[in-house]
Amino acid sequence: EAAALLDRLEPLCESPIPIVRSQSWQGVCQLTRLGNSDAMRLLLRMLERPRPSPQLIRETRVVVDEAPHGSVAMRVQELLSHRLPAVRAAAIGALERVILREATLRERIFTSLDSNDADIRAAAFHALLPLFSHDEETEKQLRQRLTAANLDAFHAAIREDGTLLIEDDKLRALVYQLLKDASARTRGTLLSL
Repeated sequence: EAAALLDRLEPLCESPIPIVRSQSWQGVCQLTRLGNSDAMRLLLRMLERPRPSPQLIRETRVVVDEAPHGSVAMRVQELLSHRLPAVRAAAIGALERVILREATLRERIFTSLDSNDADIRAAAFHALLPLFSHDEETEKQLRQRLTAANLDAFHAAIREDGTLLIEDDKLRALVYQLLKDASARTRGTLLSL
C-alpha cells in the first residue's frame, strides 16, 4: 500500500502548484519517518539537487527529529554549508531540535550567527535561544553577538517564538539591559517585541 501511495506522490512532488508540491513532500517525509526505504531514497534524491527547495528542507524536520543520525539528517547537516543562504537557513530550521541536544552541531550553528544573510542569522538565533539559560557556551555566544548589527535577526527569532521572553527570565533580563544601554533605534526594535 505504501508503494502505491509513493508512486502517486512522486510525480506530485514536481507539481507547479505550490500547495500540491508541499503536501506531497509532507507525505514523502511521513513515509520516510515510518521507515519506508523507497520514500527515503526519493527524499534524499530531492535533497541532493543543486538547488533543493527550502520548503522541502523544512518539511524534513519530522524525519530529522525521529532519526537525528540517519541519512536524511546527515544530508540536511551537509546543507548547512550550501552556497544558497535560503537553503542554509532552512537546514538550520530543520535541525532545531537536534541542535538543542548536540553540542557539536550547536558549535557549527554559532558561526551562522555571523552570517551576512539576515535569514541565516535569524534561523541561528531561533535555534539557539531556547538554550540561552541552559547552556553557558550558548549564552556566551549569543551575548557576544547581540549587537545593533544582529538586532533584526534576534528580533525575528523572538517574534517567531514569543514564548521565549515569557518563559526565560535570564533572556528577558538581557532584553531589559539592552533597552537601558541601546540607541533609540535599538530600543524601538526591542520594544516592538
